[in-house]
Amino acid sequence: AVVLATRLSVGAVVPRSVGAMLEFTAAAVTAVVGVTGLNTPLFFGVAVAAFVAAKFLGRRAPQTEVFTADMVLRKVLVHGRGGVALLTALCILAVDFHALPRHHAKTERYGVSLMDLGTGLMVYFRGLGTTPEVRPWRTTVVETLPLLVLGVARPAVHTALGYPLHVSEYGVHWNFFLTLAIVRVVTVGARHLGLGWRGLAALAALLSGTYEIALRAGDLAQFVFVSPRDGFFLENREGLLSLFGYCALGIGAMACGDVTVRRRNRFPLDQVLDHALVVAVAWALFITFEPLPSRRLCNAGYALFVIAVGSGAQLVIVTMFALMYHAIGAGAATNGLEALGGSAMLLFFLVANLLTGAVNLTVDTLAFDDWSARGLLVAYLIAVRTVVVVAQWLGGRCLGLGKSN
Repeated sequence: AVVLATRLSVGAVVPRSVGAMLEFTAAAVTAVVGVTGLNTPLFFGVAVAAFVAAKFLGRRAPQTEVFTADMVLRKVLVHGRGGVALLTALCILAVDFHALPRHHAKTERYGVSLMDLGTGLMVYFRGLGTTPEVRPWRTTVVETLPLLVLGVARPAVHTALGYPLHVSEYGVHWNFFLTLAIVRVVTVGARHLGLGWRGLAALAALLSGTYEIALRAGDLAQFVFVSPRDGFFLENREGLLSLFGYCALGIGAMACGDVTVRRRNRFPLDQVLDHALVVAVAWALFITFEPLPSRRLCNAGYALFVIAVGSGAQLVIVTMFALMYHAIGAGAATNGLEALGGSAMLLFFLVANLLTGAVNLTVDTLAFDDWSARGLLVAYLIAVRTVVVVAQWLGGRCLGLGKSN
């Protein structure tokens, strides 16, 4: 809300590049305020005030776009991926400060927190953006290579720097980038089967259900939690076994996309109702079966929870954009998160990881009081964004990092 309001307020009086940085700064401040546990009514009050200010300060943009399913998909992906990228980059550093409430930190076995949602929501929005057209495998391999390179390089860099590794996340060598790479290949492969949304939903349910039976009846969960780390498979069992759950999640996200944002010739109200229906079904399944979610296992409970949260975020984005389309104009609904949801997303993650390591190696994060920590976190996010912009300007796009659909 604050980001879009910033665009409406300043978009007509400042250059686009300056406006984008102002929008990102507004997003960074808002995210830090929300994540570090400041007064929630104040947080939402600022958002509402920003929209009111935008209504009076902003200029109605020309309606250069028609409200179509394709346009809705672009907005959902830009805002969804950009928001997840921003929050993930913030949390990986914020967790090292006292300012972050401990209930936001990653859980060890069961339960779900803000930081547990990062990888799941990224898989969800990437699955949502998997195009229905069957793409050549060569294209998929080329697009996946940057993820594989980052996944292989990350543990090597950690070892070289002597940076502490939390092995219960993915294991000793496995990591977020390798999971995204494998899920990417599997979801594209699912498209080659030529299934509609019902077929994709059934495939996701079959894969997740089979994995869940193995976790419960086959004691696979206890194997993941307590086995010694001896050999490559055992050292990386969390990352390797959770692939079954993440692949099911990605395929389920494709089904959600096909039943909502890709339906043609839909009115704004129809789009909102379609998304509301998916949210209601996801939450109904989660509440009915009462599964215990585990990010470490990526079990059915976790996948259902992520789909419920992700589809809820879709509903908010589509509803907000539908209102802005009619009240202010479609042309105003692009913002400073656009690059993070597109071609620069992986570059943003890479820079965020490097700067997080640099901060932890140079300062005592636990010595910061809450307000000093918040100031540093905002400065860190702006620094990451600045490095990404400079890298792109110098030719960072030629590296092919983070190519999106």
